[in-house]
Order: sequence, then structure tokens, then C-alpha cells
Amino acid sequence: MLPEANVPHWRRINHPGGIGWVNLNAANVNKFSDADFPHWMGWSLVDDSADQDSRCDSAIIRGWLDVKGDGKVAPAEALARMNTATVAPKLARAICKFPTEWNAASFEQRLDWIKTSTVENPNPVDETNFERLRAHVAALAFWPGGMGLPESHWHWNPKEFIGWFRRCGWLSEREMTQCIPRLSSAGNIPLATATTRVQTWKVSINKMARKFSLSIPARYTHLFAQVWAETGYLRLTREAGADGARYAPYIGRGLIQITWLDKYYAYRKYCLIPATFNIELIAKDQHHAGNSSGFYWV
Repeated sequence: MLPEANVPHWRRINHPGGIGWVNLNAANVNKFSDADFPHWMGWSLVDDSADQDSRCDSAIIRGWLDVKGDGKVAPAEALARMNTATVAPKLARAICKFPTEWNAASFEQRLDWIKTSTVENPNPVDETNFERLRAHVAALAFWPGGMGLPESHWHWNPKEFIGWFRRCGWLSEREMTQCIPRLSSAGNIPLATATTRVQTWKVSINKMARKFSLSIPARYTHLFAQVWAETGYLRLTREAGADGARYAPYIGRGLIQITWLDKYYAYRKYCLIPATFNIELIAKDQHHAGNSSGFYWV
């Protein structure tokens, strides 16, 4: 049997020249996800600011703002360009490396320039106000704070960063726990109980939602409504008291409990599972509990 890395994985893709097939497991093929912030989605790594003050002297960003193309960017010119349809998206997705603003020790190196009158700073700060600012920064500064990061590190536009990661649809343990009500027709469910149940099934639910395209908000709402109803808020993944039912042994199992022989047969055929498959795994195994439910949904 071939090692997994050597198994060809052919995918049909669109490219500038048309449509073609690419072996994703070939040694010379690089694979990226949205979490890699690929450049073709507008992300830029900006790491060419030579000095260590708080002003931007990046040639990359200055090039975006330089309307006249003369290598100089006047304040008015920069302001005019920042909100244009071509520049604003670039600035929003610029990942820039510069010194932290939370280090009191580097205050003077970063901000001493504001005491000097220049084109970009026509109203310099006097010494008294500069010292007031220093005291304010010192009161807020926490660097390094045990984070283990270098003083110069990467910074994102927070709004863009959060918006980008919201697209992943993967709910955290806390987020999923908050979807289980403390009070319901099924009785009181303490936070600790809800958390324990979610800890067991969170990965299975997230993988099911992602695999079967159920993780957009409207579908997630319906998915949770059905899973909560089927399982009693994740209390049971096997239909209680049904072993004597006329459709036994094909009673309800899973996060969305499939029932009757035809549903079990369809799932076994979908997964290419042998006839000797232990159907109890649909209730007990996290993969099959979620996978069978997503399959039934679609």
C-alpha cells in the first residue's frame, strides 16, 4: 500500500488558461487554505519599514498612496488615496510588521518625532505634553507580558481579521455551549453539564457542518434545532426504549438519528462500509454519529 503522501490526489481546477487537472500530492505543488492569507485574495506581507519609529516608511504602502509617482507622499495625497476603491482593500488586508506600541521602554524611539515640526506634523507637541503622553503610555504598557513574542511582530486590521475568520464556521466549545439553553422543555441544563456534553461532540458537529456545507448561520440554526431535539441537547445518541420496536435493530442512532433499515443501508453504501459493520458505532463513534447525520440531512 502506498504511503499517504505518495497517493495521487487529482483535482480539477480553473486557471488563467482554462481548466486542468493537478495532482495536489505532487512534490512541487504548494497547497494553501484561507488561513494562510494567500496573496491572490488580496493579502500582503509588509516588512520593509527600516526605522523603528511609529511612522510608516514602507515603500510598499507609500507606493499605494503615491498618486503622482514622484516617490513622495504628502499628507493630503495619502488621505485622498486611503479611501479609494483600489487602495482601501489593500490597506485592509496589509499584514504589517512593526514594533509594538505597548512597550514603555521604546516610547522615545517611536514617538520622539512628534516634537519636531514637519510637513506631516505641522503642530509639534511641546515637552510638557510629550511627558504627559509618556506617563499615559507607561500606565497602559504591559510589554512583554510573558507572551514570548519579539518586539517587532505582525499586525492585522482587526476588523478584517475577525471577518475573515468568521467565515470558517467552526464553533468553539464556548460558542456551542451557549447554544444549549439553561432552561428548556427538556429540563434545567446547568452550564457545567452543557459544557461536558459539548466537549464530547463539538468536533463531530463541526466536522459534519463543514463537510456537508451546513455551517452558514441559517443552516447552523436549523441543524442545532434538529440535533438538540433528536438527542435531548446531546444527552443521547441512541433512541431510548426502542429495542423492542418493530423497526429494531435499526432504531435511531447518531446526532440526527437515522432509523429503519433503508437509512442504514443507504449510509453503509455511501461510505462503502462492509455488511459486517457494527451499527452501534453510529451511536458511539464520533465520526459516524456526525457523518451519518450530515448524510441524512443532504
